[in-house]
Amino acid sequence: MYLQRYHDVAISTSGVWRILKKVGLNRLPASQRYEHRSIRWKPYE
Repeated sequence: MYLQRYHDVAISTSGVWRILKKVGLNRLPASQRYEHRSIRWKPYE
């Protein structure tokens, strides 16, 4: 929705999933409680 609204770019849900999977962000972990704070979240580039 952000891309459509601000950049007038339409992308499908499967396209978003493919891109996130390619960079290793396809699923959020079930629990990040026991991981070190500096590696809990992998930021988008």
